[in-house]
Amino acid sequence: MRILLSVLLLWALAASLAGAYSVKEITVNTPEESRYLFEDDSVCREIGSDPFTPFTRVGDHHMHYTYRFDLKKGACAFLLLKVATQFNVEVSPDNSAWQKVCDYEDCETLAGRTLVDLTPFAAESSTVFVRFTDKYPRDGWGALLSGFRLYTTGAIAPVSRVDIDSWTAGGRALGPGECIEAAGPVEFTARVTLPAGLSREKTALYIPGTLGTPVSASVNGKEARIGTTWDRGKYITGAFAFGRESLISLTLAPDKGRAGIGAPARAGLLYTACAAPARKLLDGVSADPLRAQAPYTYDKMNYLAGNYTGYIYDERYDLLGFNDDLEIHYLHDTARNICALAEEERYTPVVRLELIERLYKGLKGGRVPTGTEDVILSFKRDRRPVDIRPLEDSPLLTMVQKMDLARKLCTVGVTAGAPMEKHEDTPLKYRDGKWEFGRTWTGGGRSVSVRNRYWLGDSDLPPSMTFAFDGRGSSVIDIGSLAETDYWFRPGSWGPETLTFPNGLQKAAAPGLYIYKPDFDYLIVSGGNGMGMTDVPDQGAGLSLVIMWDTPPERIWGAADKSGRKGALTDLHLEYPADCKKAEVRVLPFMDYPNDQKAVIALADNVLKTGRFGMGFYNPYASTFGSGIGADGFAAAA
Repeated sequence: MRILLSVLLLWALAASLAGAYSVKEITVNTPEESRYLFEDDSVCREIGSDPFTPFTRVGDHHMHYTYRFDLKKGACAFLLLKVATQFNVEVSPDNSAWQKVCDYEDCETLAGRTLVDLTPFAAESSTVFVRFTDKYPRDGWGALLSGFRLYTTGAIAPVSRVDIDSWTAGGRALGPGECIEAAGPVEFTARVTLPAGLSREKTALYIPGTLGTPVSASVNGKEARIGTTWDRGKYITGAFAFGRESLISLTLAPDKGRAGIGAPARAGLLYTACAAPARKLLDGVSADPLRAQAPYTYDKMNYLAGNYTGYIYDERYDLLGFNDDLEIHYLHDTARNICALAEEERYTPVVRLELIERLYKGLKGGRVPTGTEDVILSFKRDRRPVDIRPLEDSPLLTMVQKMDLARKLCTVGVTAGAPMEKHEDTPLKYRDGKWEFGRTWTGGGRSVSVRNRYWLGDSDLPPSMTFAFDGRGSSVIDIGSLAETDYWFRPGSWGPETLTFPNGLQKAAAPGLYIYKPDFDYLIVSGGNGMGMTDVPDQGAGLSLVIMWDTPPERIWGAADKSGRKGALTDLHLEYPADCKKAEVRVLPFMDYPNDQKAVIALADNVLKTGRFGMGFYNPYASTFGSGIGADGFAAAA
């Protein structure tokens, strides 16, 4: 909440300074977005944590999506994106000749939003295309966009800002970020020519930082205002000339006998000029703008780290929460914090022994026994359940897992002689931490009903679907959409490419899967994606679904396609004979486990034995490095 308030205040300050912008706020997966979405090889996913932007557009691997903006030719326009993960952004005036403008490692930001300046492209064409791709297609984590703001102005100009490459001080010309020695206040001057078309817009000079304290500033001989930007840079507003040269003067009081102006400095349209650059240069040192407090002192380190750690520490579980809004406790984050506390003790006089002891206790309580040498850590608490819900405009049900993003796991339907299309649901009811509703399918003189139950995430109980058959013939539970985009396996893995049996035997997904009278209680469907977890080919980590039953089906069969690396399982069917009255089926999602599935087998066996996951939540996080975060955390605490 405090971060949100700070951002709102910064935007309010910027708005008070801004000129006559026309602003359109576009949220993903809305009719407004569809007016701009030109090419869509992406998926929309429900976000489990932000009610204001319920969906996000994802372009993993070789997927992409493109927006088209129809602008006045030559107009100043720009975007502020709410974009994350490993995004790559390109712009084109004709949807063919693409120019990269930014990516997640090299971008300019305003109060947390990424700037894309459309002005140079609008100078060539009245139509501008913006394409989002995945910078590193191999590992997923592609462009994730929740929304954007489109700013247009009445200004006609070839560029919205102009860089200032050099300053003059002490009778000499200085290069970008260069400083000089000075005994007293020193005047820095520079000249810049802003486009004539910006004359009616609010303009400013941006400086990413100074060595020395600003004393005064002037533009064309008139006193100018000096302010502080959101990234702790400086901006100057004054009587700029347009279409001709302006003289800028800034006087600095030196710091320890030295003074200088950081680079890149630039003047122009307020928002585009004052966007924080990816890197700043001052006195020969390149600085990351995120390190706004640098250089850190011990005092600053201690109060910043200590205050925030105390802020997210949850004494109920002796764990650190993900943030102040989400009740998710990732144990690997707690382990990482213990490592940081150990480093603090090593390099500073501060020792937070009580906090280390508490976090160690919480970390130890969250360990999951897996029967392997790996140290497996889990979420300790997340109240959001895997829910069961009707699939829109369909006789099918689906399950939705709420992580950073919510995603569907699969579809579930029934066949009794023929696929059953007619259905009727009972109202969803909540009681004692459990949701429940029923569905009855009918057709061809047959009926099948199911009782759907799911619990709060911290109840440690897997969701359950209990089917009741009518005894008039065989009935089939159809589990589908396994290989479809926007379900559990895609994007995020190569697809459901492997079947793992409880004894550890693995088979690649292939057409013609058929199992008669299985003598086991579950199957694991998994898809690897490398994840960089190990150096051994095909021994990385990926996504898994455990499909579990209390009554063995008479037959299991499935189909596969040729997608992914090895083919992908598209659907799975569990057939029960006429004399079977009911069967309980559970679909359990797991993420980030090694592709050998040993850990998932251990977890599934524990569910069979105890009815619970035994770890506080159903989607554990594995630390599989030889000297992983978990091992380091325990060692640091000890």
